[in-house]
Amino acid sequence: MSHTYNISLASLKKSLKKVEDRLPMITKTPESFSKFKVTGTGQSFFYSNFDNGLYSESMEPLSQVSERTEEYDAVISETRSRVKSNKPYWIRVLLGHACNYNCDYCMQKDIGNPDEREKITTTDRFIEQIEALDLSRLTRIDLWGGETLLYWKTIEEIMLKFDRPGLYWYIPTNGTPLMMKHVEFFKNLKGEVGIGISHDGPGHVRLRAVLR
Repeated sequence: MSHTYNISLASLKKSLKKVEDRLPMITKTPESFSKFKVTGTGQSFFYSNFDNGLYSESMEPLSQVSERTEEYDAVISETRSRVKSNKPYWIRVLLGHACNYNCDYCMQKDIGNPDEREKITTTDRFIEQIEALDLSRLTRIDLWGGETLLYWKTIEEIMLKFDRPGLYWYIPTNGTPLMMKHVEFFKNLKGEVGIGISHDGPGHVRLRAVLR
């Protein structure tokens, strides 16, 4: 299949009006839909990125679409406020792609180096940006890699700055860099720390390269 966008906006707006009452969860804009053409047959259909629905050229549903309910509205409204908000309840931080493994199947660039990285140069600026938010309902911060613990100097600074009772920290790791210095640091925090062991199981051990 290949994309095509040769339908007029006026025609699409007119077609959208037909489904307005039946599918009220759709934002009524031409940009809500992409048109696809099936190679070899010439048949076309539309895909909606708001309800994941498929529609014919006359905008008749080709797939089952869930009806909008009050519960749906409430969930969507709450989710959107959590995803983009100056008053977050959950912050997920991607520290970088560094990893001490060099797995054959991994597409990351910074791999195979077991050395702990220096503090990220933009950490201070990042902390300033987080402090500018309303953190009154913040309950969780995730710190991700790469191999997260290779960013220990940055992790220490972030955790010391935002740690407080009731806050949950989550750190995924493949487990190999975990040392007593990490454990002792976590023990002295006011918040709770969750460690997730991230690996692909015994079946993938043979794909892992030896640490350099």
